[in-house]
Amino acid sequence: MFNIVDVLAVREAVERQRPVRRLICAWLMANTPREDIEEMLGISRWSLRRHLRAIRRSFVEMGFFWPGLQQRPRAATPEAEPVNISAFFLRQRPHI
Repeated sequence: MFNIVDVLAVREAVERQRPVRRLICAWLMANTPREDIEEMLGISRWSLRRHLRAIRRSFVEMGFFWPGLQQRPRAATPEAEPVNISAFFLRQRPHI
């Protein structure tokens, strides 16, 4: 389970996103299927993928850990552990 500091950090990271990406984040946290997000925004699957990639990178740049993406070094306290948000945010849907 995530503690309140993690939740607040994710909230702050989402608020730093561009308006369209903030909306995408909100829908993903509400478990809205990607196909529905594409339809609601009127964008292609590839455009949504570009937005998701930019969101992931911005989270990593803010110090979050994302499996498969390289975390950039930052000046932080040595005892600070990176927060793994992949289970909390932007869940991956299986492709059939």
